Amino acid sequence: MCTCKGCEFGAAKALIRMYEEVKSHQFLMGLNDDKFSHMRSQLLAQESLPQLDKIFNVVMQEENRKRVMVEHNNIMETEAAFAITSPRIGH
Repeated sequence: MCTCKGCEFGAAKALIRMYEEVKSHQFLMGLNDDKFSHMRSQLLAQESLPQLDKIFNVVMQEENRKRVMVEHNNIMETEAAFAITSPRIGH
């Protein structure tokens, strides 16, 4: 923590930003490759890496989107299986 009365050259801000970038890279590199490699590549390709909280929110949104898609596919498969195995009435 900087104890001076204000950094004239912004050293404290630069150091904090550098620390945040290291943490952001560690978080992104720790993500599951199968699920998040495309999203990670998009984030890392940006000119300026977003703050860690924004990265976390993007990952959470993507995880929720994928979960909903899997649940939707499971429902569709269940409905299809039920339609195939249901006896026809009147035939």
